Amino acid sequence: MRRPLACLIPCFFTPLHEWSQQDIDKAIGVLEDFLQEHPAAGSLTHFNILAELHLQQGRHQRVADVVRTAADTFGNQELPIDLQVGKHNLGAEAF
Repeated sequence: MRRPLACLIPCFFTPLHEWSQQDIDKAIGVLEDFLQEHPAAGSLTHFNILAELHLQQGRHQRVADVVRTAADTFGNQELPIDLQVGKHNLGAEAF
């Protein structure tokens, strides 16, 4: 079985602030592709990491999109605290 996220493992041994732009863009692409191709295998952790990567890049609208998608996908589960904060900052009208 192919492990689509395995290519990201070396990145997670380096603090995020030390990642290159290319590393972050690659990680975003891999995570977005994974979540599109394997939605049932995704978890809140995947969305949490994806939101953090977009935030690191200053892509606030993409963070909002990720928070909305996570809330829609896992509506019956409690979101991780940082996604809860993102959802709160977006306001109720965004949902």
